[in-house]
Order: sequence, then C-alpha cells, then structure tokens
Amino acid sequence: MVYGWKCGYEVSGIDANAVGEYLEKASKKHGKITAAQVVTDAKKRRHPLHNYFVWDDAKAASYYREVQAGRVIRAVVMVADEDAGASPRAFVNVVEEEEGAPERGYLPVAVALSKKETREYVLETARSELGAWRRRYAGLMELSRIFRVIDEIK
Repeated sequence: MVYGWKCGYEVSGIDANAVGEYLEKASKKHGKITAAQVVTDAKKRRHPLHNYFVWDDAKAASYYREVQAGRVIRAVVMVADEDAGASPRAFVNVVEEEEGAPERGYLPVAVALSKKETREYVLETARSELGAWRRRYAGLMELSRIFRVIDEIK
C-alpha cells in the first residue's frame, strides 16, 4: 500500500507513506490504534511523527487550550425552535485579508454571510466539505441519489 496526505492536510516535512505504514503496523499490533498510542510511540526521536508534535509541555498546553477554545466556538449553535430539528452553528471559521495578510478567525454566521468575501469563503468551504463527504462514502450505492444532488450543486 502507498500512502499520501488527504487533500488540504499535507504535513510539511513528514513522510505520509512512513506514517501510513506505521499506523498499519500499529493497528495490527494493538488491534486498533488510538491517538494516545500514537503520541506514546512518537516520543521516540526516530519515529516518523516525532517532529510533528510539540514536545515542549508549556507550548503544547497553550496550543491544546486553543484547540479546546476552537471546539467550544464550533459547538455553539443557534436555537430558534426546539421542534425545528438540527440547529445551525452560531459561528463559522473564515479567512479575511488583514493588512495584506490572511487572518483566520470565527465570525457570527449572520456577519460572515453579510460580507461578500466571507460569504464566498463560507460557501466554498461548505462545497469542499460536501465533496469530501461524497468521496468518503462514494462506495455506498444506497446514497447514489444524494450523490447526484451533490454533483448538481458543485
């Protein structure tokens, strides 16, 4: 098997094939592989993922808190009516040009959709995620009707 990085997830300086081979061997050895096991294994300096992780505990803790904050932001939804079913996210991640440099952050959905640049970014992100979902489940013929609609949208 030859491994590569998923589109949009390239990891600079890390060999995807070496990581894929490690994950395959580790899953055979342990029955399944967990994130905790990957971190434990990657502590070895010669491990293909060693340089991917931040080993300075203070920096890693700060980064993890930022990851947690992002999860909280993404978890907030707008609740208009309990009977309405799924509630849309209240905030979306966008990229805006700030002083000539791209700046990533979250905006309330209404604000993001009211600006042309961020609205296009949100729509393109949604289309990209929809395409990724379609590719992930392409082998499920039971979803072929949904795939046709997705293809029309894209």
